[in-house]
Amino acid sequence: MLSKRLGFRLGVALVLSASRAGAEIMCLSPKKANIRESAGTEYPVAWVADQYTPFEVLDWDGEWANVKDVDGSTGWAHQSVLSSDPCVIMAGKRANVRSGPGLEHEVLWEVEGGYPFKVLRSQGDWLQVTDGDEVEGWIFKRLVWGNTQPKETGES
Repeated sequence: MLSKRLGFRLGVALVLSASRAGAEIMCLSPKKANIRESAGTEYPVAWVADQYTPFEVLDWDGEWANVKDVDGSTGWAHQSVLSSDPCVIMAGKRANVRSGPGLEHEVLWEVEGGYPFKVLRSQGDWLQVTDGDEVEGWIFKRLVWGNTQPKETGES
């Protein structure tokens, strides 16, 4: 079983439920992007986030979104680095990425907490996800946080 670690900020909290109803979740689109301390490039970088990291948008100030990540940290991201595409982040300590939507399918990858994914589709309680590189497969929906809203396909 292969394991792939992705650098992420320490202290990712276990968050197994979606944020408050109606909250807008946006996805980081470039490979890496600066999350700033305030709205503008003149402000210091608070941290650098990885592609497909989901953020809850708290508010807008012009072209800048005040965002919150899975562990509750807040910062500012420019609209040019955000997308409405569905994306999620592994919220627990680790999870298996499988070859199909169900426990009977082979484990292809083991990922650790803080690992972000683009969501390709949903089938019942499972999401087909990719990291845009080598990891692609299915993960149990309750193990992730973010926007899990692609169109439903197939049987549950």
